[in-house]
Amino acid sequence: MNSSTAPHIGLVEDNDDLREEFEFVLRSRGYIVWSAARGQSFLRQIQVARTDIALVDLTLPDEDGLDLIRRLQGNRSRGLIVVTARSDLATKLEAMSLGADHYLVKPLDPQELQVTIEATWRRIQGAAVGDASTRREDGLTRCWVLDPVARTLKAPTQGTLELSGTECALLALLTLHAGELVTKERIIEAVYPGDANREFHRIEVVLARLRQKARQQQIALPVRSVFGKGLVFADECSRVTTASGRPPPRLQAGN
Repeated sequence: MNSSTAPHIGLVEDNDDLREEFEFVLRSRGYIVWSAARGQSFLRQIQVARTDIALVDLTLPDEDGLDLIRRLQGNRSRGLIVVTARSDLATKLEAMSLGADHYLVKPLDPQELQVTIEATWRRIQGAAVGDASTRREDGLTRCWVLDPVARTLKAPTQGTLELSGTECALLALLTLHAGELVTKERIIEAVYPGDANREFHRIEVVLARLRQKARQQQIALPVRSVFGKGLVFADECSRVTTASGRPPPRLQAGN
C-alpha cells in the first residue's frame, strides 16, 4: 500500500506479545501504526497523533473497552474496530451501538483484519468526499470560527461562546496550532507574557471556566489536555480577520 494514502492506525492492546504481532502484521501491509498498552495512555496519545482508524481491545487493565469507545464516539471521521476475545452477542451489540464500525473476535486471520481495515478506510474516505460536497453545495463551514476582535468562538453546528480576554488569548494560540500539542510553557508565555507567576494552574482554571461555559450551551469544546505536557485544540478552526484584511491586534489576557 502506498504510504501516502495508507491510513494511520492507533492500537490499544495490553498483551505485549500480541501487540507486537499486530504491529508487525499491520506495518508489513503498509499501514502507519502507533500503539499503547493501557487505555489512559491510548486516550492521551490519540489527542496528538494522527489516527484514522482505532483498533480497540475491550479487556484492558485500567479501562473498560466499552467505556473507552464511549469516550471516542461521535467522531465519524475516525474509524473504530473492536478486536477482542469477548464473543458474546450482548457485548458485540453494545459496541456496535456505541459506534464501532466492525467487531472482530480473536484469534483472527491477518487477511480478515486487513480487509476490515480497508473497508473502514473506504467508509471514511467516502464520508470525507460527501462532507466536502455538502460544504460546496450549502456554502456552510464545518469548522470552528474564532473572532479575536469580537471575542467569540462559533461552533461548527450551532452556538457561539462569548470569551473573556484571557479565554480568547488562550484559544487564539491553540487554534493557530490546531491539531498540534502546545506546551504548557508556551501557553503561559502567550497568555500571561512577562508575568513572573509561571503556574500552569492559572491556565487550568481558565480552561475549566471555558469548558463549563461551553457545557451550558451544549457545545463540545475540542480542547484536550495531555497530562504533564500541554493542550491540543483537536479540530479545524478558521479565524476572522479585520476589515482591512490585516490580523487583529495582539490579544492580552484579562477580563
